[in-house]
Amino acid sequence: MKKITILLAGLSLFGYCAGDISITNHECNKNKTEKEYCKSKLLAIADLYPDTGNITKVINVYAPKMGYYDFIFTEKIIKEEKFGGNYSDVYGIKKDGKYGVVRKEYNEPYVLTQKNLHAYVLLQDHGGYHKEAVFKDFGNEVYWPEFQYKYCLVDDADKNGIPEFYVSYFGASDGLDAKPFKVITYTYDDHDTMFKSKATALYPAGNDEDVYTIEYDTNSNLLPKAIRKKIKWILDDHNKTFEE
Repeated sequence: MKKITILLAGLSLFGYCAGDISITNHECNKNKTEKEYCKSKLLAIADLYPDTGNITKVINVYAPKMGYYDFIFTEKIIKEEKFGGNYSDVYGIKKDGKYGVVRKEYNEPYVLTQKNLHAYVLLQDHGGYHKEAVFKDFGNEVYWPEFQYKYCLVDDADKNGIPEFYVSYFGASDGLDAKPFKVITYTYDDHDTMFKSKATALYPAGNDEDVYTIEYDTNSNLLPKAIRKKIKWILDDHNKTFEE
């Protein structure tokens, strides 16, 4: 495959207008207006994706070369388990010299949520939508994927007026295996066909031999330098935040 030529014009993480492309971010839990807007988008895609869950973020994109896009993120909660919020007995030698309960320790509450994640790149078309790309990842009892919304964004790293779409998520899981932070990038190739690439940062989770590493799939190596640089920035910034 020959090196692809791709899309978009430089953006902040929270929305902007640069050159001919305009981008607007909608955070669905921000306020009542945003909630109503996201609810309207859910109704709009209900026939296309009836089992999608709740919309959590929408990015509107207008690219004169391509049209109007909605980049939609959804979560469907499958199961929630609540732990903690109670006290456990701590045993030891009491003041009277006998063995028994010496104090109680509070167990901080936490919730394990199993959810299914979806993201849709939808091009508006005569009052409806044309599906450009669909992302899916499903959680279970020992795997809990979470969107990293700061890094779910649209950009035009190579400034050619055509957008690329970034889906970023972390895969927490049970056990000592390394935990992945993945950046899925949807772009267009030189035949105007959607092109998917994946970069994965692996975080050590307990195995002594594990170290932080980054892996790129074959398609990532076909991306223009500016797109690869944007992906690396996402990985590095996430790593910096994760370590803090």
